[in-house]
Amino acid sequence: MKLYDLFTSSGFAKEVLKNVPEEEIQYVCDGVEKTIQSIYEYKNSLMGILQQVSQDYKNLNLDANKITEAIQNPEVYALIKQVIDKLG
Repeated sequence: MKLYDLFTSSGFAKEVLKNVPEEEIQYVCDGVEKTIQSIYEYKNSLMGILQQVSQDYKNLNLDANKITEAIQNPEVYALIKQVIDKLG
């Protein structure tokens, strides 16, 4: 981040971009946009969602006492009840 800030604040990046053909800049921008789109599509796909759930599951603390305490909290209980009701 610091290096980026130095490049932009010093005007170095602007000078470099002046010497790069417009077609190449557009090619790089298109590639970045396609990559971002692919990442969003993957993260919203079934495999992406399963990967995230799997990662969340690995980070989940399954201490039964903590879960029991959390469920006994009236706010948590109400939230769980709302979710279950919405799921049918």
